[in-house]
Amino acid sequence: MQANVRQLIYDAVIGRQMIEASLEEEVEACDKDFDACYQKVLDTLRNNTNSAANTAYKQQDQEQRIAAMLEAAGGNDCSDEMLRFEISDEFRKVFAHLQDDLADYQKEFINAASASDVAGSIEAAASKCGGWSEADEERFLKVLRSYEKKCGTGKKPQLLYDQLALVLPSVPLLELKKHVKFHQHFRFLQEKRKDRQREFLRKLEELQDNATTRFRMAVEQGQERIRRQQQLTEVQQQCEQRHEQISQWRETKEAKERIERQQREIEQLLENQKQHEEELQWRRKHDQQKIAVDEYKKGKILQIMADEKLTIEEEQRREEERAIQSVVNAERVQYRHHEFERKIEEMKQEELHKAQLEEQRLAKLNELKEKTPYAQIIANIAPDPERTRQETAAFRANVEAAQEGLPITETGLFPSNGYDCETLFKNARFKLGIALRVRVNVELR
Repeated sequence: MQANVRQLIYDAVIGRQMIEASLEEEVEACDKDFDACYQKVLDTLRNNTNSAANTAYKQQDQEQRIAAMLEAAGGNDCSDEMLRFEISDEFRKVFAHLQDDLADYQKEFINAASASDVAGSIEAAASKCGGWSEADEERFLKVLRSYEKKCGTGKKPQLLYDQLALVLPSVPLLELKKHVKFHQHFRFLQEKRKDRQREFLRKLEELQDNATTRFRMAVEQGQERIRRQQQLTEVQQQCEQRHEQISQWRETKEAKERIERQQREIEQLLENQKQHEEELQWRRKHDQQKIAVDEYKKGKILQIMADEKLTIEEEQRREEERAIQSVVNAERVQYRHHEFERKIEEMKQEELHKAQLEEQRLAKLNELKEKTPYAQIIANIAPDPERTRQETAAFRANVEAAQEGLPITETGLFPSNGYDCETLFKNARFKLGIALRVRVNVELR
């Protein structure tokens, strides 16, 4: 019974080792087939990439720059041709996007600058000087730079137009305003190009950092694969040695113990290999999580940069609106100034008209004085202040009437058979005489 059990254990151990050896041979054959197919696909992609690059870009300096960045990222140390091809293609896409965006910016500029209120035609918008001669353009730029240094952009545009009119007297004001708008569009194009170049450099830096990480991980994985292959070869050799030892010790007394010990060693080796696989899997997962966290941080940074770009564009739009509003305000102030001068002139005309009316009134009054019979007499009356201090007949009559107890209308200044005060002041000649006398006294004073 013990012999049968021992024989069964021997057969089980040897059979397991034979199965593992056959499986390892199949794995090696699959790896060889995969490497052959991979090399064929890589050669095909390399040929397609070379032809597409020659027809699409034709820029040797770009390819040299991409090769230098790949070398700086550690691409020469990586044996994975497919990975190098993918990263090179990503760099080419970034360059292609840059060229497309710059072409779109140039097209937008030409469309905006060729409007009727700017350059007026596509040929003028596409020219270097906006349709002007080089001499006029040079004088225009000198005045524009001097104005921007002193006043800044979008402030007191009328001052800029006045300075340009002095330097370029032969150019109409409307053409000056159009050329100022042309340079505003051209400056906006240059700023967009600079922003796109900065974004392009930032993307290149990110791609290079990502390529460095990917190349490093690929090199580590290749080294790990080689090490695992070496370990597998060592385990296979150890299994073969154990198999030979089991065959040699099969007839000895300690065969059972040795077989069990070898079995434990094999199990220990398998357990160590399993632990190593788990540790390697944990490292891969950790690297993937780290890459995901880095990409999330980069995404947040990109969002912040996009928000800042939107804020800058909004501020530029507000600055342009303020510049337009300043022009409108200047025209409004000029209109109000004209209206104020017109009102002042109307007031002067009205005052002059009033003065003329007063002169006419005085002339008529003097004419009336000359026609009135009392005018000369009243004019010749000399003032006598002492006469006002003497007793008059009316005063004495009133005193006597008061002593006798009679009313004034009966005995006094005006008896009942003559004029009384009410009747006298109804007389037009009496009132005219009083008015003329008062007028004369006022003029004498």
